Amino acid sequence: MTIAFLIDECLSPELSQQAHEAGFASTSMRDRGWAGLLDHEVVRKALDHDLVLVTRNARDFRGDPESGEGGLLRRVAVHPGLICLDSERDEGFDVAKQRELFAAALDEVQRVGDLVNLVVDVLEELNGDLRIDLYDMP
Repeated sequence: MTIAFLIDECLSPELSQQAHEAGFASTSMRDRGWAGLLDHEVVRKALDHDLVLVTRNARDFRGDPESGEGGLLRRVAVHPGLICLDSERDEGFDVAKQRELFAAALDEVQRVGDLVNLVVDVLEELNGDLRIDLYDMP
């Protein structure tokens, strides 16, 4: 199975090039002219094109992983996967930080090999450490 990514508009479209450099297919919402779509439309695009969604907007797409509440992809029986990137630090979430977190996610994807119905959360903690969580959803 070939993994391909859809970079949400809340992240830099440069992440698409980073995925290509790592050997993956990728596109971005901005490059496709899909910027401004509502979240449920983003989910539909990801599902229709078999794309793993990469976003910072974790709450809307995965909901709360502990309670299992919310999240548009949580309501789908089968999805190509979800990658959530975020930081607890106040220093901003610039392109360099996004690339760092996405690199960690790509390493996890290469280790796992398939993301169907999986979520990869990459979080920069307050102390600067990266926490990577991989779990099933739904």
